[in-house]
Amino acid sequence: MNKSAIRVSVAVSGVAVLLLAGCAGRAGSSDFVPAAASSAEPVICSALLDEATVQKLRDAKEVEGGAEYQKKVAAEQGSFLGEFVNTGGVACAWGDGYEAGLLYGYGPITAEAAAAKQTELVRLGSVVVEGSNYVRYTHPDGYPGGYAFGNGYWAYALDNGFGDVLDQIVSNAPRF
Repeated sequence: MNKSAIRVSVAVSGVAVLLLAGCAGRAGSSDFVPAAASSAEPVICSALLDEATVQKLRDAKEVEGGAEYQKKVAAEQGSFLGEFVNTGGVACAWGDGYEAGLLYGYGPITAEAAAAKQTELVRLGSVVVEGSNYVRYTHPDGYPGGYAFGNGYWAYALDNGFGDVLDQIVSNAPRF
């Protein structure tokens, strides 16, 4: 394993441990309503995924982090998933209490913040793919997951074998 892969693995493992600490033992509590969701429908983590993916996670005994998880990640300094919560979006995790099976986030983003984040991703070597209504940034070594930027919204997913979660978020999000 090269140094870059080790750093990514350690970073993801550390984030997963911190994030899942708040959701161990919780059963599907995804009642967090982000501040920016002043429209009629709140953004709920499981609603961003296809039903088949949610069922696959439940069949694998994965537990969804809920409102307490949102508060915990929002308070963590430097948490990339905290960026979603702190700007009115959601940060989502499914796991077994020891490691994350799935991490993802969705929320609003200003044009300036999106441009800065996209510039940083390109600087880090991300592969850029233009979609019909969003731009996708993925790891150059094929590491699972990536970022998507649409019209005023962005998403992140680290999917470990649960389908193309980033595409699911873009398709199922109330606004993208």
